[in-house]
Amino acid sequence: MPAHQRKGLRPLSVFLMGVCLSQLAVAQVAPATALDRHVIEDVGPFSGFVQTKAQSAPSGPVAPGAFADLAQGAVWVPPRVHPLVPQAKEVFDLALADRWSEVKDKLKDRAVHPDARDEQGRTLLTLAVQAGNLQATQGLLAAGADVSQPGLLGHRPLALAAWRGHELLVRELLMAGAEVNQPSVSLQTPLHLAAQMANLRVMDMLVRAGASLDATNRAGLRPLGEAARLGQVQAMAWLVKAGVPPDQRGMQGLSALHEAALAEQPLALAWLRERGVTVSHPLTQVLIDTIGNRPPLPR
Repeated sequence: MPAHQRKGLRPLSVFLMGVCLSQLAVAQVAPATALDRHVIEDVGPFSGFVQTKAQSAPSGPVAPGAFADLAQGAVWVPPRVHPLVPQAKEVFDLALADRWSEVKDKLKDRAVHPDARDEQGRTLLTLAVQAGNLQATQGLLAAGADVSQPGLLGHRPLALAAWRGHELLVRELLMAGAEVNQPSVSLQTPLHLAAQMANLRVMDMLVRAGASLDATNRAGLRPLGEAARLGQVQAMAWLVKAGVPPDQRGMQGLSALHEAALAEQPLALAWLRERGVTVSHPLTQVLIDTIGNRPPLPR
């Protein structure tokens, strides 16, 4: 190319380079509100997290306990927090000391909201349920406590009652309108948590109230797989008797046999194989062989 033509292209090249750099700079400083045009969704097969739109940061200080759920590895959602007044700390101290009659008297004064949360995210209702206190639970529900308000780590009252095996509390919460299939932390339903502990009478109450035998938690496990993971053969037998196929598979396409092998639960593994559950994935067989070839522990 002649020198005079190359000379004429230089200003054009400089101009185009300048345009590109300016566009790149604009892109780097574009406001985050541009995300408002999109819905950001986690499309993983076991995730229930959906962030609808980007929002501007809230003004003012954030309560110290607002991120307690996230810090403990749970799924964080902004809790409905009623600001703690000085009387609230006293009420929580009374609840933690199991002085529920005094808590009831304090709530009558309406100085403390029944759905208040302490610095760890606990509610009075979840504290009462965790303690297995029927009268305190009834009193808090009568005072207007939200039957579905999550407490520490996102556990809801019904889920806590099911996990603890508090039959009377399970019945009370169901009568008060607790949703039997509403998930708690890690998308565990009350039936998942009852199966974890082989609380058979609670499992029966939940299923009679409409609990799903096919619900999946965040790991993709159904109640049968959750019971197998913890070696709860009695819970597995109850679920199969309730109509769950022994070879029922989770969201990953793996049966409870795989979960029993993965968690090294030989009793659950043998129970499932006795009922004709076969290996459906090569990895399952590898896990079974590993358990069988492991030398016995020294006595």
